[in-house]
Amino acid sequence: MANNIVLHLDQGERRRIQLDVYSCADEPFVILDATYDIVNCAGNEVESGKCIISDKTLSFMFAATDKGRFVVTITLTIADEIIKEKMVVSVS
Repeated sequence: MANNIVLHLDQGERRRIQLDVYSCADEPFVILDATYDIVNCAGNEVESGKCIISDKTLSFMFAATDKGRFVVTITLTIADEIIKEKMVVSVS
């Protein structure tokens, strides 16, 4: 997964967000669990849920109902590790 992800959406859009997960060491792995949390700029949780896991790809739906900036935190479990990745969604 890449750092500094920023996604721009128009208000009213509903989009499937997908993230590809890879090993920097090119080692095999299995994603055991993955969740997402969406927080608005005021720090209030807007939505949370389980990601759909398809091999090394995670996905979830984002409904851009309100304008503003949102931080999406993806939490995934691989073996005995818990990894968090953040992205920003800007809705105008």
